[in-house]
Amino acid sequence: MKSQSVLKFAATALLVPVAGFAIAQSGSHLNAAFAEPSLTQASLIAQNTPDRPSEGNQRKGRWGNKGGEMFKELNLTPDQQAKIKAIREQEKTASTEQRNQMRAAFDRMRSLSAGNATDDQLRAQHQQVQQLRQQAGDRRFETMLKIRAVLTPEQRTKMAELMQKHHQGRHRGLRDRADGMMPQR
Repeated sequence: MKSQSVLKFAATALLVPVAGFAIAQSGSHLNAAFAEPSLTQASLIAQNTPDRPSEGNQRKGRWGNKGGEMFKELNLTPDQQAKIKAIREQEKTASTEQRNQMRAAFDRMRSLSAGNATDDQLRAQHQQVQQLRQQAGDRRFETMLKIRAVLTPEQRTKMAELMQKHHQGRHRGLRDRADGMMPQR
């Protein structure tokens, strides 16, 4: 009986990071947004270019439909739109394999935690997951830098303002839900 309780506790402790990853995957392109908003906004906005509408929640990210609206507020030139689209297409191609690797690593972590894996095996798998997450974060950051280079200083400033406004609204919504004011999703 005691060993079952210990096993349940260990499985829960291991699955919490996995659940965090699943949540992060739903908006993974925003993971670095809180660290440096001025670098991440362009990547988010570029995802919803007028010539490439959103395709479901994954494309919308945490912005919902506002990405396209914010993109328009930057008044990007056709040349900027084309450059950003090319950067995003290159990133999409490169990141597909990495996402598959991350999913496989998390599936393996779930299998190990549900089975009779040793602590060392779980630690090794956790390390692999962390390395893949770091690589994904580094890739997103580099993409953001490339997109940032396309923007004018005025557009960067405007983007920072839009992100600040977005984050204020988002955090207020989270507080309201925590207080029971808004229904949980």
